[in-house]
Amino acid sequence: MNYNNLRIGSVAFLAALLLNGCGPRRGDRVLQSWETSNQSFKVRIRQFNEKPMFLPGLPGYYFAFETADHDRPDQWREVATIRTDDDVKIPREQVRFVNDSIGYFFMGQIYAVTIDGGHLWSVWNAAKEREPEAFIKDVRIDQDGTGEMSFYPNPKQGTQPANLFTNDYGQHWQPK
Repeated sequence: MNYNNLRIGSVAFLAALLLNGCGPRRGDRVLQSWETSNQSFKVRIRQFNEKPMFLPGLPGYYFAFETADHDRPDQWREVATIRTDDDVKIPREQVRFVNDSIGYFFMGQIYAVTIDGGHLWSVWNAAKEREPEAFIKDVRIDQDGTGEMSFYPNPKQGTQPANLFTNDYGQHWQPK
């Protein structure tokens, strides 16, 4: 028996199992849907009720943030998927437009911005860029590209992460 093939096969099987159990599956039921737009592009948020494959009865939800151009309104492209254990309302107030070319959204640990009318999006993840327990409280971006991101206090450490700042509409963040 070739143990190398067995090992590779087991890894591939486990990866497929994890990906199937944790990834967005469009067979999940849409609970809520909302969209908004400016003159150039649209943003849609859909909340799904995720059905766990291994622990039925364990609640799970995810939000799919999608975008579409006004000239192709039915061609939605996913920008980010954000999971939560809680059944929360769609974060409408966390989708904002600076002008017709620039828009952004944030939820949980994810911030995304477009500066070209929704064609390309930069996605920033606080868990990777900051710390695993950093959750975004608010983001403010001004017309000139400067802005600030604040965070909720870290319940495990009892501290609040320092605010971050940008001068390029949130494509990059740094401490002051």
